[in-house]
Amino acid sequence: MKKQPFIRILPKVLWMLLLAVFLLQCSTESKYVEKEGKCYVDVPVKKSKWEFLNYFHKSQYVRVFYNCNELILDPTITGADLWRHRLDSLNFKPTDTCDCKNKLELWKYSGSGQVDLKGIVKDPPPSPGGVGGLSFNYVLDLNPGTSWKDRSGKTEFPQIDTSKIVKLDKILCKTEPVKVAIVDSGIETGSLSLLNAINWALLPTKLNGCTPFIAPMVFGFNLLMPTSEPIDQNGHGTHVNGIAGGFTPHENMDYKFPLEFMNMKFTDGNSKSGSLFKAVCGLYLALDQKAQVINISWGYPDLSKGPAPDLLKNFLDAAKKNDVVVVAAMGNDTLSLNGSNRFWPASFAPDYDNLISVGAVDKMGVRAPFSNWATTGDKMTVAAHGVDIASFFIPSGKMATQSGTSMATPYVTRTAAAIRSLNPSLKADQVKALIIAKSNPGSTGNYRVLNHLATVKDLCH
Repeated sequence: MKKQPFIRILPKVLWMLLLAVFLLQCSTESKYVEKEGKCYVDVPVKKSKWEFLNYFHKSQYVRVFYNCNELILDPTITGADLWRHRLDSLNFKPTDTCDCKNKLELWKYSGSGQVDLKGIVKDPPPSPGGVGGLSFNYVLDLNPGTSWKDRSGKTEFPQIDTSKIVKLDKILCKTEPVKVAIVDSGIETGSLSLLNAINWALLPTKLNGCTPFIAPMVFGFNLLMPTSEPIDQNGHGTHVNGIAGGFTPHENMDYKFPLEFMNMKFTDGNSKSGSLFKAVCGLYLALDQKAQVINISWGYPDLSKGPAPDLLKNFLDAAKKNDVVVVAAMGNDTLSLNGSNRFWPASFAPDYDNLISVGAVDKMGVRAPFSNWATTGDKMTVAAHGVDIASFFIPSGKMATQSGTSMATPYVTRTAAAIRSLNPSLKADQVKALIIAKSNPGSTGNYRVLNHLATVKDLCH
Protein backbone atom coordinates (compact mmCIF):
# COMPACT_ATOMS: atom_id res chain seq x y z
CA MET A 1 0.00 0.00 0.00
CA LYS A 2 1.28 3.42 -0.96
CA LYS A 3 2.18 5.62 2.01
CA GLN A 4 0.36 8.94 2.26
CA PRO A 5 2.49 12.09 2.32
CA PHE A 6 2.86 13.47 5.82
CA ILE A 7 1.31 16.76 4.72
CA ARG A 8 -1.94 14.95 3.89
CA ILE A 9 -2.26 13.21 7.26
CA LEU A 10 -1.17 16.26 9.30
CA PRO A 11 -4.74 17.63 9.66
CA LYS A 12 -5.88 14.29 11.08
CA VAL A 13 -3.02 14.27 13.57
CA LEU A 14 -3.88 17.80 14.67
CA TRP A 15 -7.56 16.91 15.11
CA MET A 16 -6.61 13.90 17.24
CA LEU A 17 -4.33 16.05 19.40
CA LEU A 18 -7.06 18.65 19.88
CA LEU A 19 -9.52 15.92 20.85
CA ALA A 20 -7.02 14.50 23.37
CA VAL A 21 -6.45 17.93 24.84
CA PHE A 22 -10.21 18.46 25.18
CA LEU A 23 -10.75 15.13 26.92
CA LEU A 24 -7.83 15.66 29.29
CA GLN A 25 -9.05 19.16 30.07
CA CYS A 26 -12.42 17.79 31.07
CA SER A 27 -10.72 15.36 33.46
CA THR A 28 -8.80 18.10 35.32
CA GLU A 29 -11.84 19.49 37.12
CA SER A 30 -12.27 18.95 40.85
CA LYS A 31 -14.16 15.76 41.62
CA TYR A 32 -16.43 15.56 44.67
CA VAL A 33 -17.15 12.16 46.21
CA GLU A 34 -19.79 11.69 48.91
CA LYS A 35 -20.62 8.05 49.50
CA GLU A 36 -20.26 5.19 51.96
CA GLY A 37 -19.36 7.48 54.84
CA LYS A 38 -16.42 9.05 53.01
CA CYS A 39 -16.46 12.60 51.69
CA TYR A 40 -13.63 14.22 49.81
CA VAL A 41 -12.74 16.34 46.83
CA ASP A 42 -9.95 15.40 44.42
CA VAL A 43 -8.34 18.57 43.13
CA PRO A 44 -6.05 18.28 40.08
CA VAL A 45 -2.37 19.20 40.38
CA LYS A 46 -0.75 20.90 37.40
CA LYS A 47 2.95 20.20 37.06
CA SER A 48 4.22 22.31 34.14
CA LYS A 49 4.86 26.05 34.15
CA TRP A 50 3.63 26.05 30.54
CA GLU A 51 -0.12 25.81 30.92
CA PHE A 52 -0.85 23.92 27.68
CA LEU A 53 1.55 21.10 28.58
CA ASN A 54 -0.45 20.26 31.68
CA TYR A 55 -3.04 18.59 29.49
CA PHE A 56 -0.46 15.99 28.43
CA HIS A 57 0.46 15.01 31.97
CA LYS A 58 -1.18 12.07 33.65
CA SER A 59 -3.78 13.49 36.04
CA GLN A 60 -2.59 13.81 39.62
CA TYR A 61 -4.81 14.89 42.48
CA VAL A 62 -4.60 16.21 45.99
CA ARG A 63 -7.37 14.56 48.02
CA VAL A 64 -8.99 16.85 50.59
CA PHE A 65 -11.33 15.15 53.07
CA TYR A 66 -14.27 16.73 54.86
CA ASN A 67 -16.73 15.34 57.39
CA CYS A 68 -19.85 13.90 55.80
CA ASN A 69 -23.25 15.37 56.73
CA GLU A 70 -21.66 18.32 58.60
CA LEU A 71 -21.63 22.03 57.81
CA ILE A 72 -20.21 25.02 59.70
CA LEU A 73 -22.25 28.23 60.00
CA ASP A 74 -20.66 31.52 61.01
CA PRO A 75 -23.40 33.40 62.92
CA THR A 76 -21.70 36.78 62.34
CA ILE A 77 -22.57 36.83 58.63
CA THR A 78 -25.47 38.78 57.20
CA GLY A 79 -28.24 36.30 56.50
CA ALA A 80 -27.29 33.71 59.16
CA ASP A 81 -30.97 33.27 60.05
CA LEU A 82 -31.75 32.51 56.39
CA TRP A 83 -29.21 29.69 56.49
CA ARG A 84 -30.66 28.37 59.75
CA HIS A 85 -34.13 28.15 58.22
CA ARG A 86 -32.72 26.49 55.10
CA LEU A 87 -30.71 23.94 57.07
CA ASP A 88 -33.63 23.18 59.38
CA SER A 89 -35.87 22.57 56.36
CA LEU A 90 -33.26 20.13 55.02
CA ASN A 91 -33.32 18.11 58.26
CA PHE A 92 -30.05 19.52 59.69
CA LYS A 93 -29.76 20.16 63.43
CA PRO A 94 -27.24 22.29 65.38
CA THR A 95 -25.06 19.94 67.44
CA ASP A 96 -22.09 22.00 68.64
CA THR A 97 -20.92 25.57 69.06
CA CYS A 98 -17.68 27.35 69.91
CA ASP A 99 -17.27 28.42 73.51
CA CYS A 100 -16.65 31.91 74.88
CA LYS A 101 -17.37 34.93 72.66
CA ASN A 102 -17.57 33.47 69.16
CA LYS A 103 -20.44 31.07 68.56
CA LEU A 104 -19.64 29.21 65.37
CA GLU A 105 -22.30 26.55 64.82
CA LEU A 106 -21.82 22.97 63.67
CA TRP A 107 -24.90 21.56 61.91
CA LYS A 108 -25.38 17.84 61.23
CA TYR A 109 -27.82 16.08 58.94
CA SER A 110 -30.24 14.09 61.09
CA GLY A 111 -31.90 12.10 58.33
CA SER A 112 -30.90 8.70 56.99
CA GLY A 113 -28.20 8.17 54.43
CA GLN A 114 -25.88 10.82 53.07
CA VAL A 115 -26.82 14.31 51.93
CA ASP A 116 -25.32 16.30 49.03
CA LEU A 117 -23.31 18.93 50.94
CA LYS A 118 -21.82 20.44 47.80
CA GLY A 119 -25.30 21.12 46.43
CA ILE A 120 -26.34 22.89 49.63
CA VAL A 121 -23.26 25.11 49.86
CA LYS A 122 -23.48 26.04 46.15
CA ASP A 123 -27.15 27.00 46.47
CA PRO A 124 -27.48 29.65 49.21
CA PRO A 125 -30.89 31.06 50.21
CA PRO A 126 -31.92 34.24 48.36
CA SER A 127 -30.71 37.47 49.95
CA PRO A 128 -30.33 41.03 48.61
CA GLY A 129 -26.72 41.19 49.80
CA GLY A 130 -25.79 37.61 49.00
CA VAL A 131 -25.25 34.96 51.66
CA GLY A 132 -21.98 33.17 52.28
CA GLY A 133 -20.50 31.88 55.50
CA LEU A 134 -21.39 28.19 55.18
CA SER A 135 -18.43 25.82 55.01
CA PHE A 136 -17.58 22.14 54.78
CA ASN A 137 -16.07 20.82 58.00
CA TYR A 138 -12.71 19.95 56.45
CA VAL A 139 -10.39 17.36 57.98
CA LEU A 140 -7.05 19.04 58.76
CA ASP A 141 -4.07 16.72 58.33
CA LEU A 142 -1.34 17.18 60.95
CA ASN A 143 1.12 14.74 59.42
CA PRO A 144 4.49 16.35 58.57
CA GLY A 145 5.84 16.64 55.03
CA THR A 146 8.07 13.61 55.62
CA SER A 147 8.02 10.88 58.26
CA TRP A 148 9.53 11.70 61.63
CA LYS A 149 12.72 10.11 62.92
CA ASP A 150 13.22 9.15 66.53
CA ARG A 151 16.31 10.86 67.94
CA SER A 152 15.86 10.02 71.63
CA GLY A 153 19.15 9.58 73.42
CA LYS A 154 21.17 10.24 70.27
CA THR A 155 23.45 13.09 69.25
CA GLU A 156 22.46 13.39 65.61
CA PHE A 157 21.15 16.94 65.93
CA PRO A 158 22.81 19.70 63.91
CA GLN A 159 25.94 20.80 65.72
CA ILE A 160 26.25 24.51 66.52
CA ASP A 161 29.52 26.42 66.74
CA THR A 162 28.99 28.00 70.15
CA SER A 163 31.78 30.51 69.52
CA LYS A 164 29.60 32.15 66.87
CA ILE A 165 26.46 32.41 69.00
CA VAL A 166 25.52 36.00 69.69
CA LYS A 167 24.48 36.39 73.32
CA LEU A 168 22.40 39.51 73.77
CA ASP A 169 22.84 41.18 77.12
CA LYS A 170 19.72 41.27 79.28
CA ILE A 171 20.69 44.74 80.53
CA LEU A 172 20.78 46.07 76.97
CA CYS A 173 17.72 44.18 75.76
CA LYS A 174 14.58 45.24 77.54
CA THR A 175 11.74 42.82 76.88
CA GLU A 176 8.07 42.42 77.66
CA PRO A 177 6.12 39.15 77.93
CA VAL A 178 4.38 38.06 74.73
CA LYS A 179 1.49 35.62 74.61
CA VAL A 180 1.84 33.05 71.80
CA ALA A 181 -1.04 30.75 70.83
CA ILE A 182 -0.26 27.37 69.23
CA VAL A 183 -3.50 26.02 67.70
CA ASP A 184 -2.55 22.39 67.17
CA SER A 185 -2.59 18.94 68.83
CA GLY A 186 -1.59 20.22 72.28
CA ILE A 187 1.64 19.98 74.30
CA GLU A 188 3.41 17.17 76.13
CA THR A 189 4.00 18.86 79.48
CA GLY A 190 7.21 16.96 80.13
CA SER A 191 8.69 18.76 77.15
CA LEU A 192 8.08 22.10 78.82
CA SER A 193 10.30 20.93 81.66
CA LEU A 194 12.97 20.06 79.13
CA LEU A 195 12.67 23.48 77.56
CA ASN A 196 13.18 25.09 80.94
CA ALA A 197 16.15 22.77 81.57
CA ILE A 198 17.96 24.21 78.56
CA ASN A 199 17.40 27.72 79.85
CA TRP A 200 14.64 28.97 77.61
CA ALA A 201 12.30 31.13 79.66
CA LEU A 202 8.73 29.88 79.24
CA LEU A 203 6.42 31.67 81.62
CA PRO A 204 3.21 30.09 82.93
CA THR A 205 0.39 31.19 80.66
CA LYS A 206 -2.11 33.59 82.20
CA LEU A 207 -5.51 32.41 81.01
CA ASN A 208 -8.98 33.77 81.51
CA GLY A 209 -11.51 31.06 82.30
CA CYS A 210 -14.84 30.88 80.47
CA THR A 211 -17.71 28.41 80.35
CA PRO A 212 -17.41 25.46 79.88
CA PHE A 213 -13.72 25.91 80.71
CA ILE A 214 -14.52 25.99 84.43
CA ALA A 215 -11.02 26.98 85.47
CA PRO A 216 -8.03 28.16 83.45
CA MET A 217 -5.71 25.31 82.57
CA VAL A 218 -1.97 25.84 83.00
CA PHE A 219 -1.00 25.05 79.42
CA GLY A 220 -4.01 26.23 77.43
CA PHE A 221 -7.38 24.78 76.39
CA ASN A 222 -8.61 21.40 75.21
CA LEU A 223 -11.37 22.08 72.69
CA LEU A 224 -12.72 18.51 72.85
CA MET A 225 -12.37 17.98 76.63
CA PRO A 226 -12.80 21.44 78.21
CA THR A 227 -12.04 20.35 81.77
CA SER A 228 -8.71 18.73 80.82
CA GLU A 229 -5.26 20.08 80.01
CA PRO A 230 -4.36 20.12 76.27
CA ILE A 231 -2.08 17.09 76.55
CA ASP A 232 -0.57 16.09 73.21
CA GLN A 233 -1.14 12.49 72.09
CA ASN A 234 -0.07 13.15 68.52
CA GLY A 235 3.37 14.79 68.74
CA HIS A 236 2.82 17.47 66.10
CA GLY A 237 1.90 20.22 68.57
CA THR A 238 4.78 19.37 70.91
CA HIS A 239 7.25 19.51 68.03
CA VAL A 240 5.88 22.90 66.94
CA ASN A 241 6.06 24.21 70.52
CA GLY A 242 9.70 23.17 70.81
CA ILE A 243 10.68 25.08 67.66
CA ALA A 244 8.74 28.20 68.63
CA GLY A 245 10.20 27.93 72.14
CA GLY A 246 13.76 27.93 70.85
CA PHE A 247 15.05 24.38 71.14
CA THR A 248 18.57 24.72 69.67
CA PRO A 249 19.51 28.39 69.22
CA HIS A 250 18.36 29.47 65.78
CA GLU A 251 20.30 31.78 63.46
CA ASN A 252 23.31 31.83 65.82
CA MET A 253 21.45 33.74 68.49
CA ASP A 254 20.91 32.92 72.16
CA TYR A 255 18.47 35.05 74.12
CA LYS A 256 15.71 34.28 76.58
CA PHE A 257 12.57 35.98 75.35
CA PRO A 258 9.74 35.92 77.93
CA LEU A 259 7.19 34.05 75.80
CA GLU A 260 3.96 32.76 77.31
CA PHE A 261 2.72 29.71 75.44
CA MET A 262 -0.97 28.98 75.19
CA ASN A 263 -1.99 25.74 73.46
CA MET A 264 -5.36 25.25 71.78
CA LYS A 265 -5.81 21.51 71.26
CA PHE A 266 -8.33 20.64 68.53
CA THR A 267 -7.43 17.00 67.79
CA ASP A 268 -9.02 13.92 69.34
CA GLY A 269 -6.66 11.56 71.16
CA ASN A 270 -3.72 10.39 69.08
CA SER A 271 -5.47 11.24 65.81
CA LYS A 272 -3.25 12.67 63.06
CA SER A 273 -5.99 15.11 62.10
CA GLY A 274 -8.62 17.44 63.49
CA SER A 275 -11.71 19.24 62.22
CA LEU A 276 -11.81 22.74 60.76
CA PHE A 277 -14.68 23.55 63.13
CA LYS A 278 -12.68 22.88 66.28
CA ALA A 279 -9.57 24.53 64.81
CA VAL A 280 -11.39 27.77 64.08
CA CYS A 281 -12.98 27.62 67.54
CA GLY A 282 -9.41 27.48 68.86
CA LEU A 283 -8.42 30.49 66.75
CA TYR A 284 -11.26 32.59 68.15
CA LEU A 285 -10.49 31.39 71.67
CA ALA A 286 -6.88 32.55 71.16
CA LEU A 287 -8.20 36.01 70.29
CA ASP A 288 -10.45 35.95 73.34
CA GLN A 289 -7.43 35.10 75.51
CA LYS A 290 -5.47 38.11 74.17
CA ALA A 291 -2.90 36.21 72.10
CA GLN A 292 -0.45 38.54 70.36
CA VAL A 293 0.94 35.96 67.91
CA ILE A 294 -0.94 32.88 66.62
CA ASN A 295 0.77 29.89 64.99
CA ILE A 296 -1.21 27.90 62.37
CA SER A 297 0.77 24.84 61.21
CA TRP A 298 -2.14 23.43 59.19
CA GLY A 299 -4.57 24.29 56.40
CA TYR A 300 -6.18 22.82 53.30
CA PRO A 301 -5.63 23.22 49.53
CA ASP A 302 -8.20 24.77 47.20
CA LEU A 303 -7.77 24.63 43.43
CA SER A 304 -11.39 25.45 42.65
CA LYS A 305 -10.88 29.09 41.55
CA GLY A 306 -14.01 29.80 43.61
CA PRO A 307 -14.52 32.52 46.23
CA ALA A 308 -12.35 32.63 49.34
CA PRO A 309 -13.87 30.94 52.42
CA ASP A 310 -15.80 33.43 54.55
CA LEU A 311 -15.21 31.32 57.67
CA LEU A 312 -11.45 31.97 57.74
CA LYS A 313 -11.74 35.46 56.25
CA ASN A 314 -13.98 36.52 59.14
CA PHE A 315 -11.44 35.20 61.65
CA LEU A 316 -8.62 37.12 59.96
CA ASP A 317 -10.75 40.28 60.00
CA ALA A 318 -11.13 39.82 63.77
CA ALA A 319 -7.39 39.13 64.19
CA LYS A 320 -6.50 42.28 62.26
CA LYS A 321 -8.92 44.35 64.32
CA ASN A 322 -7.22 43.04 67.48
CA ASP A 323 -3.70 43.71 66.08
CA VAL A 324 -2.70 40.02 66.20
CA VAL A 325 0.12 38.59 64.08
CA VAL A 326 -1.01 35.34 62.42
CA VAL A 327 1.66 32.99 61.01
CA ALA A 328 0.37 30.23 58.69
CA ALA A 329 1.98 27.25 56.94
CA MET A 330 1.66 26.97 53.15
CA GLY A 331 1.26 23.18 53.14
CA ASN A 332 3.14 20.13 51.86
CA ASP A 333 1.39 19.27 48.57
CA THR A 334 4.21 20.40 46.21
CA LEU A 335 1.74 22.87 44.69
CA SER A 336 2.58 26.11 42.95
CA LEU A 337 0.50 28.86 44.53
CA ASN A 338 1.60 31.53 42.05
CA GLY A 339 -1.64 31.41 40.08
CA SER A 340 -5.18 30.60 41.14
CA ASN A 341 -4.21 27.68 43.42
CA ARG A 342 -4.72 28.45 47.10
CA PHE A 343 -3.92 26.92 50.47
CA TRP A 344 -6.13 28.32 53.22
CA PRO A 345 -5.60 30.28 55.39
CA ALA A 346 -2.02 31.04 54.23
CA SER A 347 -3.22 32.22 50.81
CA PHE A 348 -4.98 35.17 52.42
CA ALA A 349 -1.53 36.74 53.03
CA PRO A 350 -1.72 39.22 50.10
CA ASP A 351 -4.94 40.61 51.55
CA TYR A 352 -3.91 40.90 55.22
CA ASP A 353 -0.91 42.86 56.44
CA ASN A 354 -1.00 40.94 59.75
CA LEU A 355 -0.82 37.47 58.11
CA ILE A 356 2.54 35.84 57.27
CA SER A 357 2.54 32.83 54.92
CA VAL A 358 5.49 30.45 55.30
CA GLY A 359 7.11 28.00 52.87
CA ALA A 360 9.90 25.55 53.74
CA VAL A 361 13.56 25.47 52.70
CA ASP A 362 16.46 23.24 53.67
CA LYS A 363 19.52 24.42 55.63
CA MET A 364 21.04 25.73 52.39
CA GLY A 365 18.02 27.90 51.71
CA VAL A 366 16.80 25.75 48.80
CA ARG A 367 13.11 24.96 48.40
CA ALA A 368 12.06 21.79 50.23
CA PRO A 369 10.73 19.29 47.65
CA PHE A 370 7.42 18.83 49.50
CA SER A 371 6.66 22.50 50.14
CA ASN A 372 3.87 24.41 48.46
CA TRP A 373 5.52 27.42 46.88
CA ALA A 374 5.12 30.88 45.39
CA THR A 375 7.66 33.24 43.89
CA THR A 376 5.23 36.14 44.06
CA GLY A 377 6.33 37.91 47.22
CA ASP A 378 2.88 38.71 48.55
CA LYS A 379 1.69 35.10 48.22
CA MET A 380 4.64 33.56 50.08
CA THR A 381 5.73 36.12 52.64
CA VAL A 382 8.88 34.27 53.64
CA ALA A 383 10.40 30.78 53.73
CA ALA A 384 12.12 29.23 56.76
CA HIS A 385 13.99 26.05 57.66
CA GLY A 386 11.64 23.09 57.45
CA VAL A 387 13.79 20.02 56.64
CA ASP A 388 14.98 17.60 59.35
CA ILE A 389 14.13 19.97 62.17
CA ALA A 390 14.95 18.69 65.65
CA SER A 391 12.51 19.28 68.50
CA PHE A 392 10.59 17.55 71.28
CA PHE A 393 8.08 14.79 70.66
CA ILE A 394 5.96 12.31 72.62
CA PRO A 395 6.01 10.59 75.01
CA SER A 396 7.55 12.91 77.59
CA GLY A 397 11.24 13.45 77.01
CA LYS A 398 11.35 11.99 73.49
CA MET A 399 13.01 13.97 70.72
CA ALA A 400 12.64 13.68 66.97
CA THR A 401 13.33 15.36 63.66
CA GLN A 402 10.47 16.22 61.31
CA SER A 403 10.10 18.01 58.02
CA GLY A 404 7.29 20.20 56.76
CA THR A 405 6.00 23.73 56.46
CA SER A 406 4.54 22.96 59.90
CA MET A 407 8.13 23.08 61.19
CA ALA A 408 9.10 26.20 59.21
CA THR A 409 6.14 28.19 60.53
CA PRO A 410 7.06 28.24 64.26
CA TYR A 411 10.50 29.63 63.38
CA VAL A 412 8.71 32.68 61.99
CA THR A 413 6.29 32.67 64.92
CA ARG A 414 9.24 32.89 67.31
CA THR A 415 10.72 35.80 65.35
CA ALA A 416 7.39 37.65 65.35
CA ALA A 417 7.03 37.08 69.09
CA ALA A 418 10.61 38.25 69.70
CA ILE A 419 9.91 41.49 67.82
CA ARG A 420 6.83 42.15 69.94
CA SER A 421 8.81 41.36 73.08
CA LEU A 422 11.63 43.76 72.22
CA ASN A 423 9.40 46.51 70.85
CA PRO A 424 5.80 46.19 72.11
CA SER A 425 4.81 49.41 70.34
CA LEU A 426 5.12 47.85 66.86
CA LYS A 427 1.80 46.97 65.23
CA ALA A 428 1.13 43.65 63.50
CA ASP A 429 1.66 45.09 60.01
CA GLN A 430 5.00 46.58 61.13
CA VAL A 431 6.10 43.18 62.47
CA LYS A 432 5.37 41.58 59.09
CA ALA A 433 7.13 44.37 57.20
CA LEU A 434 10.22 44.08 59.42
CA ILE A 435 10.48 40.31 58.90
CA ILE A 436 10.31 40.83 55.13
CA ALA A 437 12.81 43.70 55.15
CA LYS A 438 15.41 41.76 57.17
CA SER A 439 15.02 38.44 55.32
CA ASN A 440 17.66 37.09 52.93
CA PRO A 441 17.24 36.56 49.17
CA GLY A 442 16.53 32.94 48.28
CA SER A 443 19.42 30.96 46.79
CA THR A 444 17.54 29.59 43.78
CA GLY A 445 14.82 32.05 42.86
CA ASN A 446 12.62 35.02 43.61
CA TYR A 447 11.77 34.44 47.27
CA ARG A 448 12.86 35.52 50.76
CA VAL A 449 14.28 33.41 53.62
CA LEU A 450 13.83 34.29 57.31
CA ASN A 451 16.83 35.89 59.04
CA HIS A 452 16.01 35.73 62.75
CA LEU A 453 19.23 37.35 63.97
CA ALA A 454 19.11 40.32 61.61
CA THR A 455 15.45 40.88 62.40
CA VAL A 456 15.73 41.12 66.17
CA LYS A 457 19.32 42.23 66.77
CA ASP A 458 18.77 45.88 65.90
CA LEU A 459 15.75 46.02 68.24
CA CYS A 460 17.95 45.25 71.24
CA HIS A 461 18.67 48.56 72.96
